Amino acid sequence: MFKTSGGKYVAPQVIENVLKQSRFVEQIMVIGEGEKMPAAFIQPNFEFLEEWAERKELKYNSYEELCA
Repeated sequence: MFKTSGGKYVAPQVIENVLKQSRFVEQIMVIGEGEKMPAAFIQPNFEFLEEWAERKELKYNSYEELCA
């Protein structure tokens, strides 16, 4: 648990566990101690993203483009 600069306590594990339920998310880390608000670093699940893009018939040239 950490405290934001506004005094709010945040339990990052709760947020991480909720977001990890998405098949689009491979890994996640919530940060923000002493900051105005929490933020998250997210590692996309590229294998699932590629399958999803194929089903949606989306064209892309890179992972960066796929995530945009």
